[in-house]
Amino acid sequence: MIATTVACYHCGADCYEGYIGDGDKSFCCQGCHSVYTLLNDVQLCTYYQLDAHPGQSPDTLALSGKYTWLEDEKLVNGLIEFKRGDRSHVTLSIPSMHCSSCIWLLEHLNRLDPGVIQSTVNFPARTVAIAYRSDETTLRRIVEWMTRIGYEPVFTQGDAAKQSGQQQNRSTYYKIGVAGFCFGNIMMLSLPDYVAPTGFADEVGLHHVFMALSVLLSLPVIGYASSDIFASAWKGLRGKYLNIDLPIALAILVTFLRSLWDWYSGSGTGYFDSMTGIVFFMLVGRFFQQRTWQRLSFDRDYRSYFPVAVMVKKQGKELPTAVSEIKIGDRLVIRNQELIPADAILIKHPMEHPMEHPTMIDYSFVTGESDPIPHQPGDRVYAGGRLQGSASELEVIRPMDQSYLTRLWNNPVFKRAEQTDQTRYVEQINRWFTALTLLISIGSFIYWAPLEITRAMNAATAVLIIACPCALLLAATFTHGNMLRIL
Repeated sequence: MIATTVACYHCGADCYEGYIGDGDKSFCCQGCHSVYTLLNDVQLCTYYQLDAHPGQSPDTLALSGKYTWLEDEKLVNGLIEFKRGDRSHVTLSIPSMHCSSCIWLLEHLNRLDPGVIQSTVNFPARTVAIAYRSDETTLRRIVEWMTRIGYEPVFTQGDAAKQSGQQQNRSTYYKIGVAGFCFGNIMMLSLPDYVAPTGFADEVGLHHVFMALSVLLSLPVIGYASSDIFASAWKGLRGKYLNIDLPIALAILVTFLRSLWDWYSGSGTGYFDSMTGIVFFMLVGRFFQQRTWQRLSFDRDYRSYFPVAVMVKKQGKELPTAVSEIKIGDRLVIRNQELIPADAILIKHPMEHPMEHPTMIDYSFVTGESDPIPHQPGDRVYAGGRLQGSASELEVIRPMDQSYLTRLWNNPVFKRAEQTDQTRYVEQINRWFTALTLLISIGSFIYWAPLEITRAMNAATAVLIIACPCALLLAATFTHGNMLRIL
């Protein structure tokens, strides 16, 4: 006899003895067979034609009251991004998404739940944006449908914090818009100076009008769009520290004052287009670098790993409660694979013989050790541990923000190490570069001043206008951001 391995039609796992058969299809477990049956009933089996074995084996324990907390309006509102009338929008994180079949199925959720208006997948971010009618379905029902087909969303305390802070400061977008608008229009007004053989020699009146408009357009840039640069440079000076924004602020200010002088004295057309371009490209570069870092960075706040809510047992009933509202003495009901949000005492678990079937807790998130540790009733358990097995009851002895994990996370040793590895290195380069740039600028002025004051001004300002934006602004932000994206 030749032993052959049968692959599950849904997830591709090996089917062992006693596997489930449905016609010419084989399934490794009841969960995979249930998903196939569900998709077949709503005519979504095109899912299996896009990729071989595209499915995920669903968590059969995930629906046993796990998402009861999604019936709490206060908790749901913390996740909703937009709500008007009966239309609601929410973005869910789906780490198990991995292929084109996943995208196709998740974008056809309306076939499973008619209350879903539209679902759009962002594959690089592993998220799906869902618009649904709250009078026809609920967020809990949508989440349970997704869990049944093997795409269980991940909810964390960090997600709720992000959604509650939707009305965040949008000044960066406004400043980029103002700088870009002014830069583009000043470039248009400066075009005759670049392309006409004699510039405005025959139209002196028009020249003054265009210059006046350029001055007016540059005022919002230097007064509003570049305000953060000047504020950062001033803070550095007050702290007796030469930061990276000081030469850039000097370049902007010197370019603006030099352009005003050229306009007033009639000695030139100024550099209003260069000044506004410096600010615009600097803001775009920093925005690009910031967005790239946000896309690549892991969650660095311990709350980003904790669930949004847990079940608290009160008067014999399990009630969904936000993790941030957990108090000392609360009885928590923690289910399989759920993270323990606070230091607590194990009270009981449903096994009849706890000595024979101890509660297993995985502390790899806290200690790095992957072997689960057995616990008996009365033992102390710590925040960050993940329960394995049947649901258990825990009594809180320390809330989340006072737990051992929180104190470990906030240990200053890690912050000092991070500063030593990266921040101090960058600060040292910035300090020397800034000092050297200022020294060259001042030295150029001193060298040429005895011969010709105009040439001395040109030499001093050229160093600041050219060296600072090109090396610090364009090279640093765009190169760093692009390197992060590639790596």
